[in-house]
Amino acid sequence: MENELDQIRQRKLEMLQRQYQDQAAAQIEEEQQARQQIGALEAFVKPKMAREALTRYGNIKAAHPDKAVQLLVVLARLIQAGRMDSVSDLQMKELLKKLSEPKSQGRIVRR
Repeated sequence: MENELDQIRQRKLEMLQRQYQDQAAAQIEEEQQARQQIGALEAFVKPKMAREALTRYGNIKAAHPDKAVQLLVVLARLIQAGRMDSVSDLQMKELLKKLSEPKSQGRIVRR
């Protein structure tokens, strides 16, 4: 009886370990895909950036990686749409201001 219980516990433990390993492997794969996509975006956008814009992007990437990815996506879309040929530092500042603005929420006024 006790031997059976130990076997059940052992199988349950092995099953949980396999699930954990599978989840860890999937997470690692997702992170690698995200890094590859970011790398592709950078390869597309960086050549179109002015030197000052590149410096600013590097600073943003170091301080706020999520905001840097967001900025890359917006720049890539603008360049693909033909609305922007090159990215100057001034244009990047303006985009950053727009990205940083809080979304306005509707106000309910009671009377």
